[in-house]
Amino acid sequence: MSSRTDIDSAKMSFLEATTSVSVATLVRINKFDGMHEGFAIGSVVYTDKTNIVVLTNASAYNEDKNYLALDVGDGKLLKAENIATNGNSVLRCLLFRNASNFKGITFSKDTVERGQVIFTPAKAWADIPPSLYPGSVIHPKCTSIENFLRGPVRVVNRYDNHFSVTCPVSGPMPQLGLSSILQSIAGTPVFNMRGEVVGLIELCSKGSYDIKFARNSTSVINQLQALFDEEDWLSALKRELVKRTST
Repeated sequence: MSSRTDIDSAKMSFLEATTSVSVATLVRINKFDGMHEGFAIGSVVYTDKTNIVVLTNASAYNEDKNYLALDVGDGKLLKAENIATNGNSVLRCLLFRNASNFKGITFSKDTVERGQVIFTPAKAWADIPPSLYPGSVIHPKCTSIENFLRGPVRVVNRYDNHFSVTCPVSGPMPQLGLSSILQSIAGTPVFNMRGEVVGLIELCSKGSYDIKFARNSTSVINQLQALFDEEDWLSALKRELVKRTST
């Protein structure tokens, strides 16, 4: 896998600056005792002057026992409101009020290619601060990968809408066997060299800690359409946001 030093430092700094404002650090909190149970990652899909809507994977938390809060720094947490839930979608959209200094992501319209350089926000090892790390696309379209997955996932036969990448995303390595770590990386955005989102991490290999499987951006948009039950999902999201914030 490429190292950070293989890529021009100015380019890396630019990518970090432009993408970090679109990545949300989420905290899983037990509904019953208020204890923190770990972290999750989301992507900002829309923001107005005072509110943001964050996209994450449904498997990033247990909706029956957890709620999510946005970590905005200095120990401040903002509780999520579930703006859209649909059993036909693997995604969830969460509203956070009074959250500023965020920017919405841009989905790439390009098809990923084998060997393409990608970037993911990651805490690669315990003693290294979170940052943006490079990786590469291994397979642009995955089929019959269920034998290589670390659960919990639904058993299906084909993953045509997924591509495999080698990237850090999380760590340290010995912890990646824990299901809580899979929850922590589900929903992580995968960026291209232009800072566009080419997919969202959804699954983890049980054969190598470094290999992840991401749902491509076209499929993510299809899932958003299913989530809001409307082809123009962004307009539906905006209407729902107005409805929620005007009361």
